[in-house]
Amino acid sequence: MSFKDLKPPKEDRHFFQRTLYYQPGLEYLYFMGIFIAAIPFLPLLFVSFSVQYMVVIEIFVVAAVIFLRLPRTFDRVHLEKDHMVIEDKKQKRMVRFNEIESVRITNLPYLFRHLKVKLKSGEVFAFSTLARSDHILYNILQFNPKLVDEEDFMRYRQSSVGIDQTVSRFHEDYIEKKYLVKYYLLMPLAASVLFVLIKMLMHPAWVATAPLLSQLTWINCIFVYNFFLGFTLFGIFDLICLMQTRARMQADVNVFSRDRGYERKIQGRVRWIHTSVLFFMAILFAVMSSLI
Repeated sequence: MSFKDLKPPKEDRHFFQRTLYYQPGLEYLYFMGIFIAAIPFLPLLFVSFSVQYMVVIEIFVVAAVIFLRLPRTFDRVHLEKDHMVIEDKKQKRMVRFNEIESVRITNLPYLFRHLKVKLKSGEVFAFSTLARSDHILYNILQFNPKLVDEEDFMRYRQSSVGIDQTVSRFHEDYIEKKYLVKYYLLMPLAASVLFVLIKMLMHPAWVATAPLLSQLTWINCIFVYNFFLGFTLFGIFDLICLMQTRARMQADVNVFSRDRGYERKIQGRVRWIHTSVLFFMAILFAVMSSLI
């Protein structure tokens, strides 16, 4: 399978005519991570002021500010047969494909893809946060196939499809409200209750005699551990799905849709692992803290 095997939409046999939009998935991933990671530290701040906890929160805030100030590329790109219209809040620019002098692509499988277009006039346009930016490259190569090697284009397309699917899975499966409430509030609370019950069985006077800060520290560990466990398992789940999509695309370049049935099967197993490991660690924390 190669570049020539790609099949554009029926209404146009040679070009993809569509609008590509800015993809904010990375920001959602980043800020949700900050929010979830910061929650467990709040009770400790109310109980006892700690320089360490304040430093952690300050790092989160500084990182968020830096990330917000990073320039993004464009809000949208309209693709036509012989040109593209690039839009953002400040400008609207039409770029004809025959004006392009060179194309540079950077590709990290499963993680990142970046497309930079240089015009004969010297202007440079970068596309990294647009959903399915491989469509831009496809249209450009219709005019000049020598700009990019065919194998590089196919690898770029696989990464573009993969990243688009990752963001889609994240929106549909990971930041869905019921999932967040269940796996990042109710489950760690239940695990914390289990931790307290086991501690009381081993040391009946623990709740009455142990310092409140000590009790909250262990519960804090459960929440923090659950956060990292959830992100790690989502990464594993996403990688498995990406590898399956990659295998399907290698067999047929025109296959780029998600296999929902396969994903639900893997997702069910991953969530079962999440629940089992979390409660196992709550029991382990209770036993370890009793032995210390």
